[in-house]
Order: sequence, then C-alpha cells, then structure tokens
Amino acid sequence: MLARTGALYADTLRRLRAQLDLPDAAMTASPPDDWPICHGFSPAVLPRPADWPANVHVTGYWWPVGPLRDVTLVQNDWGGAQVLVAHSGSERVARMVLVACEAFDNYPPSIAGRLLVAIARVPGGLALFARLLRFRAVRRAPGWWGWMSKRPVPDEVMEEWFRPAREQAAVRRDLATYGSSVPSREVLLEWAERNRSFTGPVLVVWAAEDRGMPADHGRRLAALYPQGRLVTIPDSYTLVPEDQPAALTAAIRAFLTETRAVAS
Repeated sequence: MLARTGALYADTLRRLRAQLDLPDAAMTASPPDDWPICHGFSPAVLPRPADWPANVHVTGYWWPVGPLRDVTLVQNDWGGAQVLVAHSGSERVARMVLVACEAFDNYPPSIAGRLLVAIARVPGGLALFARLLRFRAVRRAPGWWGWMSKRPVPDEVMEEWFRPAREQAAVRRDLATYGSSVPSREVLLEWAERNRSFTGPVLVVWAAEDRGMPADHGRRLAALYPQGRLVTIPDSYTLVPEDQPAALTAAIRAFLTETRAVAS
C-alpha cells in the first residue's frame, strides 16, 4: 500500500515510512506475472473485461482477493469507511483513521458536492466539467478544490486526479452513479448510527479550518465509536495530507504505536 497509493498521500507516506523505519518499497520495473492488480471501480457500472489476465481483479472499491486481515483503514475526504462498517463489511478491519471526511448526512460534501451531482444529471455535463479541470483557475476556484486545500496542490498531482475522468467514460459513469444514488438524509443517519458496532480503535483527524466538512462532525464521529479519539490539526483545509503532511504523519504514527497490540 505504501508503494502504490499514489500522489495524494505520497509525502505523508514517505514520512510515515521513515519514522516507522520501514524498508524502501519501490515498485520494480517488471513486477511478477502473479502480482495482483486491483481496479477499484464498480462491476455494476462496467463488467470485468473478458480479456483481462487472471491476476487482474475488479475490487468493487473494497478488498482484493486474498487473506487480507487486521487492516488499518485510512481515508481522507471520502466517507466510504463508515458505509463499509454500516453494511457489515469491516470484518477485516482492526483500526480506522478517518481524516476530514464525509460523515452523517454530508454526502456528497458541501455545496460543491451538490453542484457536482447537478452537473452529473446534465447529459455531457461531467465530460465538459472534466475538460475544464485542465485549467488551474477552475481547479483553484473558491467553492471547488480551492477550498479543499489551503495551499495549491502541485499541477502534476491534480492532473493525476482528474485525467481519468477526462479520458475514461467508465469513470464518469461511476461518478454519475454515485451522485444519483445517494440515500436520503434519514438513511444516511441510520447508517452512521450503525457505526457504533465497530469496536476497534478509531482515530478521527479533523482540519481546524475545513470548509467542506463541518467541525462538529469530527467531534460526533469520535464520540460515535467506543474507542474513538479526535485530533484537530490547525492551518489546514480538507486535504490534510497536502496541507499538513508532517502533523498528519505524527498523529497516525502515534495512533499506530499506541494501538499496535490490537492489530497484532
């Protein structure tokens, strides 16, 4: 995971690897033929292509094939971990780190999320929007990604985020499916309540200046879990790994060290 997570957590993961004295996990130029390759899109939107080799899997967003256990599940922005717990899919999870994310009835988050859903309902709207995201002014516009990070995210990183939606219709269809299938507020709150059943340690990390995730949601999330705890990181918006990677790394490291016995 540390080697292949991608650009969003790159700096945080480099720091975490160094502080935990983990060996370099760089990918080789030619991975073995049986190396598992997992594509995180929904098979309900696009079936697994028949010509893919046996080691390539559609995960349905969650877990690859295999005996993966005692997982420490870390998320930022997206609220999938809570949905996973609500639907009894957390049997492999020992601990969770929820960083400034969707929660309770804030799906999709803030005004920007609701506008994106509206765009998805217009034929060709997502394709046009994805093309507009090539421009820095659109990427940093207030109310959109300009409110996701307090400091500009490097252009090459944002290009990794947005290029798949610009080039792949399947990605846009998945986004449209998400936007059109968000449950009612009552259902979302009922799902949140189910999270009380998760008894493992949970670290909730919230950004002090977040403009998309309400401040009280951090406190409520931490109180929801029997072993929940809250850390607030100053001088940051939602994308804490971009704004405050050192502070986030320190918080995660302390949490992993204190709760190591739970996952061992």
